[in-house]
This record gives sequence, C-alpha cells and structure tokens, in this order.
Amino acid sequence: MKGLRDRLAWAALCAALLLQGCGSSLPAAQADAPSSADRRQAVADGGEVLVMVRSDVRSRFQPGSSGLGDYGVAPAPQGMLRTAAAIAHDHNLRLLSDWPMPSLGLHCFLMRVPQDADVAPALAALNADRRIEWAQPSQRYRVLAHSDPYYSLQSAARDLRLDEAHQASTGRGVLIAEIDTGIDVRHPDLEGQVREAENFIDRSPYVAEIHGTAVAGIIAGRADNGVGIVGVAPSAALLGLRACRETGSFYDAECDTFSLAKALQFALRREANVINLSLSGPYDRLLAALVDKALARDTVVVAAADPRRSDGGFPARQPGVIAVAAEGAPSAPETPTILAPGADVLTTAPPAGWAFFSGSSMAAAHVSGVVALMLARKPSASPALILRALQQGLEIRSGRSSASLDACLALGEFVATGPCSGRARLAPVAIPVSQARELSAPR
Repeated sequence: MKGLRDRLAWAALCAALLLQGCGSSLPAAQADAPSSADRRQAVADGGEVLVMVRSDVRSRFQPGSSGLGDYGVAPAPQGMLRTAAAIAHDHNLRLLSDWPMPSLGLHCFLMRVPQDADVAPALAALNADRRIEWAQPSQRYRVLAHSDPYYSLQSAARDLRLDEAHQASTGRGVLIAEIDTGIDVRHPDLEGQVREAENFIDRSPYVAEIHGTAVAGIIAGRADNGVGIVGVAPSAALLGLRACRETGSFYDAECDTFSLAKALQFALRREANVINLSLSGPYDRLLAALVDKALARDTVVVAAADPRRSDGGFPARQPGVIAVAAEGAPSAPETPTILAPGADVLTTAPPAGWAFFSGSSMAAAHVSGVVALMLARKPSASPALILRALQQGLEIRSGRSSASLDACLALGEFVATGPCSGRARLAPVAIPVSQARELSAPR
C-alpha cells in the first residue's frame, strides 16, 4: 500500500474509535478486512455501499504536484477519517476501505451493511445524513467478451484497412487507459507497450488475465517484431488498470463500482487521452461523475455496448461516451453505436499466446485504437469531433447490410497526404438506424 508510514499514524485513531477496520488508510496487516470470497459475495448481495464525503483536497491534487505517492493520493485527513468513523458507527456499518476522488472534490469510503440488514433503508438513512454528499450501492459490472477457436479467422486488420491507415498514423504519443482485468505485460506482442500496470482490487495481486490481455493486443500490439499480431495503434502507450477480476469462468470477469472508480481517478490523474471501458452494468452516479469529468477534459471515453440491454447499458449510454458494438449482429439498441470488428478476432492471450475472441469488448478495443490514430495527428481534437470522424468512417461493404468502421476513412479529416487524405468530410451525417445501431450477441 502507498504511504505506509502516513497510514500507520491513523491506526491509533481507528483503534480509539473502535473501528473493525479502516481500509486503505491503515496497513493491510491491521485492517480487519473480509476475504476475497466475502467481498465478492457482499457485492453480489448488495451489502457494500459507497459513502461520499466532501473533501478540501481538490486544490492539492493538481497535475504535476508532488508528495502524494505514485498514485497521486494521500491518506484521508484526520478530521475526515473521524467523520467517516462516526458515520459508520452511527449507521451500524463496517468501514472497509477508502480512496480520494480529488477530481470530484470527494473522498469515497467503502462500507459494509450488516449481513442481516436491508441495504435500501440503510442507503436512505445515509442520504439523509448531512455529513454525506451522497451514498450509493457498490454495483457489479461485467466484461463483454466471448471466445470460440472453432470459427475461421476474420481479418479485422483487413476490414479496418490498417495497412493504409498506418501509413498516416500509428498512434505515437497517445496514452490509452485500459480499465479491465490484468494485462500480460511480458507477452511478446505487449512487452514495452504498457507504460504502467496498476492494481485497484483490494487485497489481490496484479495478475495477467485473459480479457485484459486480449483487449490490450487489439489496441496496441507491437508491430514488426516478427511474431503474432499488429495492434490498431502499435505506437500508442497503455495504462493497464486492473479493476476487474476473472470469476472462475474461463472468459468471464467482473468489477465493482469502487474498483472502477479508483481506476478512473487514476486515469484522470495520469491525463490519459483515451479511456477504454470494455465492460457494462447498471447506471452508477459516481462512475458517471468521473466519466463526465474525463469528457470535460476532452478525454475520449470508449465503451462496449451490452447486447443484453436495449439502451446499450452503462457506461455506453452515458452522453458523450462513444458506444461501440460488434458488426454483423442481429440486435439493435436504442443508443446509436459505432460498429467495429468484434467476431472471431485473433489477439493476444496469456501466457504469451494468441487466441480468437468475440464480443463488444473487442469492438470497443478496435475503436479505441482508431481514436489513438486520429489523436496522434490532431491531439487537440475534441470527443465530439472524434465521434463525427468515426461516423464518417462507417462504410457498407460488399455482402453486408450494416455499415462498419473503416480506419482510413475515419482518418481522412486528420491527414493531409497519403492514402487516407481527404477521404472524410466532417459535415453532419445521417446514419440509418439499421446501419448505426447494432449489437454483438455471444454465439
């Protein structure tokens, strides 16, 4: 844990307040935290809540500031920790962990409702407490991927026309935050591509996992290294932010509000140009506020559309987010989406291997890569301009009924010479619903 010496100072305070555990403001050895199985079960049962307390640390967390550790965070101030302890005591809750959200001017405390208590009245009481900005459940999110090695290869590189696009841009200088499961940073197609790999799941080590590694390979797999595949933006840099964990099912993974919020705050702190969220779940106030903060900074947020939800799910349906679905699927959500390759995609897999994957997660990864190609040519481009360029890059191909993404067409506005120059005209366009709104359903 970061800032160990500072956090030791709070141990006496927590003991004096008779807390059972003080989460990330205490050393791990002194925190009476639930096991990983307990944490997963608590999330499943809705037994964990997030309590937001207004903080005065916003001014102390400016870009380039120092003395706050590698994460750019600090322990909760003593007065705030007392407040959180009092809140937990007054509402019969157990304080598990905490994390500063300086981009929102808040400090987030993770608390647990007693096993036999109903979460709904507990939340109502918390939200009526004047010490609290707001309280909400910690919700569950799942990645949107499916793997099937028995289908024949469909070349995403050919569909996107990457050979031509890479003559104009390879994504150099663009930083992409991939919030996902762990990336295999030693994979031969990913070695050197991940600038930082950080873990945001409490009391769980950073490990290489399937989904995060597959998404990373699509976005930024190394070029011209003699092995494997080439990513859409091979010169871009990745932040591997592990906020989701594999669940035991080979290709499934899940996250919760707290881990995702910590990863989003980290991406904001590191000033990522693009945030890739190949996951989906219920609307969440805290995550929405962090996504909105990223968009306000002109960070492009790309999210996978959920095939099980008519509106594409959250965060794909959040205004300003670029929602992405896999081309060629039968369903059509209410929220317009960008279609990209998402079926039978060959990409990286741990340990040091390659496999076929399908799903909206893979489609979103392709779009994040294309966004990096565009930002490398025009770093000042806003998310709205990027979205319009992606819409102009939709093309109906022979034998297909829907329009899917062509990277070279999307790059047309951003390059002056080469095979992609002048291919797109960024005037308002009307995309038929049947072409602009489709989802990928696992087969």
